[in-house]
Amino acid sequence: YTFAKTGFRFCKEQAIRMLRFSWPLWVGALAGLYIGSSNRYFINFFSTTAHVGLFELAAKFSTILMLLIWDPFQQYWSTERFRIYKNEGAIETYQMAFQVISALLAIGVMGIGVFAAPTIRLMAAPSFHEASIAVPFLAGAAMFGCLTTFTNFSFIVKEKTLWLTRNNYSTP
Repeated sequence: YTFAKTGFRFCKEQAIRMLRFSWPLWVGALAGLYIGSSNRYFINFFSTTAHVGLFELAAKFSTILMLLIWDPFQQYWSTERFRIYKNEGAIETYQMAFQVISALLAIGVMGIGVFAAPTIRLMAAPSFHEASIAVPFLAGAAMFGCLTTFTNFSFIVKEKTLWLTRNNYSTP
């Protein structure tokens, strides 16, 4: 139906522009895969499988920050930021959005840090209780990951996506 209504055309210049824009994002995604999964391998290699389990439990608490605060914001912001970019006063709007989401994420990190230990004690076996030590650090790291995603917009609109890849590989 789509081809019948619109036809099929290929624009070499547009394809080259798309590839130039997107190839660094593909390479950067490989860094994300490495960072997201290699820590478990290294923990297991230098320690024990039990420590991998403690890490996984602690990491689950940092996902609460993502699910309750960042993801709802990001679903709205990922498209709205392009509309705002074209308007007058965009810098002030970005600054306000950054301050608000930073404050919400910081409050979330503190809440997760405070309630993680009692929650783990209540819900997990005693052998998992020491996982609560890592929760504030992992939640804080998740917060900075979210804020990095927020600030990456400037590289996207300036079509400097190679910087995103460089940042992904230089910040483990």
